Amino acid sequence: MEYDRSYYPQGIARQLAAMAVPGNIKPKIIAIVAPTIVIHGSEDPFNLIEAGKDIATTIPGAELLILDGMGHSFPSEIIPRIINAIVANSNK
Repeated sequence: MEYDRSYYPQGIARQLAAMAVPGNIKPKIIAIVAPTIVIHGSEDPFNLIEAGKDIATTIPGAELLILDGMGHSFPSEIIPRIINAIVANSNK
């Protein structure tokens, strides 16, 4: 089911291209002025939790939501919590 939900071959090329972009993105991140919630899995093997914390502290007023046990994917049982967090953030 998860495979069918997220099957998008072009996404792999986009992700690899995004990872290959050199340079410091902090000036772009600090310029974000919209209400922001950074959602990060505590078990993400690709982006360490410190990266999520750093992004959340770089964006003025950002909230950090760490989802215990979540890795780099969105397991179906955690999706309602993610949706609720995004909806709550959009009402700020």
